[in-house]
Amino acid sequence: MPDSKPNQEPRYAKRLEIQWVVDKTRDVSGIDVSDPEKVAEHFRSMIGDSYVEKFAIIMLDPHLNYLCESVLNVGTHVSTQVDVGGILREVLITGGFNVIMCHNHPSGNTQPSLADDKTTAMMILLCQVCGLQLLDHIIIGDNGNYVSYFFDRKEIWETLRLQSERIRAQ
Repeated sequence: MPDSKPNQEPRYAKRLEIQWVVDKTRDVSGIDVSDPEKVAEHFRSMIGDSYVEKFAIIMLDPHLNYLCESVLNVGTHVSTQVDVGGILREVLITGGFNVIMCHNHPSGNTQPSLADDKTTAMMILLCQVCGLQLLDHIIIGDNGNYVSYFFDRKEIWETLRLQSERIRAQ
């Protein structure tokens, strides 16, 4: 339990309040979360065309209404560390139910790496365990290119989802 005086808010509440103020300045009314191209365009405005790899999420309520977004990690020109526990924490703190993950590849190549597959698999599993839903993981490249795990890598997405269901059932 955080140290707090009786009339003092916990520290994370102040951080969350600041995040909401920042996020509400973005125009998100036009995001159609069922269209990976629109979602990729939105993420590109957040993290795309950077010379370093960045990892971000959009959090949505159960009715797919936008709650907030966050750039969680900024890495190097070849990678970024992704803390799946940190992602889950952000989603739970904001009251999110659905989450879309995204990161850029500064090289411009949208081919997912083994680390990308592992992160996606772990998040599918953690979301299932916590009663949440990972809607997609998008990788942004150059020239408007992107890859959506859910739409472009459907076979891998389903394999990861089924594997995580088996793990959860054990």
